[in-house]
Amino acid sequence: MTITLSTVEKLLEYLGAGDSVGAMGLFADSIDWFVPGSARMPWTGRLTHRYEVASYLRIKWSHFKPGHSQVRVIKTIVDGEDAVAVGAFSHELLSNGRRMEAPFAMHVVVTNGEITRMHLFTDTLALAMAFAYPD
Repeated sequence: MTITLSTVEKLLEYLGAGDSVGAMGLFADSIDWFVPGSARMPWTGRLTHRYEVASYLRIKWSHFKPGHSQVRVIKTIVDGEDAVAVGAFSHELLSNGRRMEAPFAMHVVVTNGEITRMHLFTDTLALAMAFAYPD
C-alpha cells in the first residue's frame, strides 16, 4: 500500500468518525483546501494552514447529529502523490432532523507523507436545500 493511499484512507476514516484532531494531524503546515459552497454553510471555502482544519471540521459537524454521519467510499484511485476518492457522505441535520446524502469526489495530494491539497467536490446545493427546506 502506498503512503498516498494509506493517508487518504486514514483521512476518510477520521472524517467518518468525526475526529477533527486526527484529520488535522494528517495535513502539512501549509495547505490548499477547497470546498465550494456558500456563506450560508460556514464549512465551505478555502483553508491555507493545518491549524484551521480542526476548527473548520468542528464547525461543520456541529450542524449534524453526532453518530449519524457516514462516509461511504466507492473507489480510490492513486497516481503517485495524487489520489481521488469517490463516494457519498450522509448526515442527519440537527436543525430539522432531515437526513441527506451527497455524492463526492475528493482530490488529495500527499507530499512527504502529509496532505498538501484537499479539494472536495460534492453536492453542496443538496446540503443547502436540506437546511433550508425541512420536511
